[in-house]
Amino acid sequence: MDVKEKIENMKPVYLWLLFVILYVSFSTEVLWRPFIFAEDTVFLNNALTDGFRSLFYRHAEYWEIISRLSANLAIFLGSAANSYLVTAFVMKTAAIAMFSYYIVYFAAADFSWLVKERWKRFAISLIVLIWFGNFFNLYYSITSLHWAGEFFLFLVGLNLVFNKKFPGIFCLIICLLTCMNSPEACMVSIPFAIYIMNRAMERSISVSEILGFLLVVAAAFLQLCAVMQSGNSSNVTDAGNILSALPKSLFSVTTSGAYVLGNETMSYLNPAFVLMSGGLIWFFIIFSYMKIGRAKGMLFLLYVLAFLFMHYMIIHIKPLNARHFNYDYWVHSCPGAVLAWSFFCAAANMKSVVCTDPARQIFLLFCAVILLTEVSHAGKIDGLDEHYKTYDYDMLGMGLIEDAEPAVDFSSRRCMVLKLYAGWRLFVPVRNEL
Repeated sequence: MDVKEKIENMKPVYLWLLFVILYVSFSTEVLWRPFIFAEDTVFLNNALTDGFRSLFYRHAEYWEIISRLSANLAIFLGSAANSYLVTAFVMKTAAIAMFSYYIVYFAAADFSWLVKERWKRFAISLIVLIWFGNFFNLYYSITSLHWAGEFFLFLVGLNLVFNKKFPGIFCLIICLLTCMNSPEACMVSIPFAIYIMNRAMERSISVSEILGFLLVVAAAFLQLCAVMQSGNSSNVTDAGNILSALPKSLFSVTTSGAYVLGNETMSYLNPAFVLMSGGLIWFFIIFSYMKIGRAKGMLFLLYVLAFLFMHYMIIHIKPLNARHFNYDYWVHSCPGAVLAWSFFCAAANMKSVVCTDPARQIFLLFCAVILLTEVSHAGKIDGLDEHYKTYDYDMLGMGLIEDAEPAVDFSSRRCMVLKLYAGWRLFVPVRNEL
C-alpha cells in the first residue's frame, strides 16, 4: 500500500496526528524552546492573576475564549508542575493542536464533492499551512487561531451549503468555541441558517440540527454583545460608519486575489495595478477551472465572494483601538488562505497536469509560482524587518523564560516581569525571597 492509499484509508484522528507531526517538523525547536508571542502574554498574565474569571475578559474588545481556555490550562498544569517551561509548552501544544485541526479539516471531513481524492486534499491542507507562514508569527501561537479558525469555519460553511453535511458533535463544539474566539468567525451562522432553511423546505430537518443551529447563533450573538459593550461600540452601529465600510470592503475583495502570492511578495509590487489584476485573474480561474459544474461553480464563486466581503466588512467596522487596516497584514491572512486554497483545489481537479491548452499551462505555472513564494517566505519565519526572529531571538522570551525557570514558584504572589518585544510583558511567578 503506497502513501496515497494510506492517506485515503486513514482515520481522521490519525490524519490530524500526521498533520501535527508535519507542522512541528517545520521547526522542531518548538518542542523544547519556550517562547510566548505578543497577545499570548495577555492571556497568560490574566490567567495567572485572576484564574478562571479571566475566561470572559475581553481583549481588543471581543471575547477570545479558546485563547483564554488554553492560557488557564497552561497556568494550571504549570502550577501543578511548578514550572513555567511547562506552561509555555502547554500553550504551544494547544496552539499546534487547534491550528492543525482547523487546517486539516479539509482532508479529514467529506469534501469529495469538491476534490475527490483525500490525499490531494491533505496536500492542499499542507500547502495552506505553509501559506499561513507568509504572515509573520502565525505559527505556534494561540493568537494565530483567530485567523486559522475563520478559515476552518469557511470550510464548515462550504460543506453546509454545497454538500448539505451538518457537522458532528465534536466539530460543532469547535465551531461554537471558534465563534467565541473572534468576531469574524461569527459569519458562519449564515451558512448554518441557509442549511436549516433548505432542510425545512425539504421537511427533513432534525431536532439536533435545530439545536446545533441555535447554539451557533447564540455563540455569535454573545460575541456581538461583547463587541457592543466596548467603549467604541458606536462605531459598529453608526450608519455612516457602516456605509463608509461598504466601498472599502468591495475594494478589499476585488484586490484580495493578489494575496495568493503572499504578503511579503505583495509588499514589493505596485498595489494599485497588481492587486486589481490579481483579483480579476482569481475570479476567472475559479469560474473556469473549479470543475464542479457551471451553475455550482457560479454559486461557489458567490459563496467565496460573500465570505470575503463579510470578513472585510467586520474588519472595517469593528471597534479596535490599536489596529490600522493598512498596517495590520494579518487581516489578509484568512482571505489569502482561502484564495490559495481555491487555486490548488482547481489544480487538483484537472485531469492531467500535462496539457496543451495554453490557458491551463499558464494557470499551472501560476500555481507553481504561488507555491515557490510560499515556501520561500514561510521559510524565513521572521517579522518586523530584522528586529527579531521567532525561533532564535530572546525578544520572544526564550532565554528569559529559561533563565527565570530556577526561581519559579507558583505558590508565591511575587512576579518577575519579562520584557519582550514591542512592549509586551510576561509575568512569571518567582520565590518571595528574590
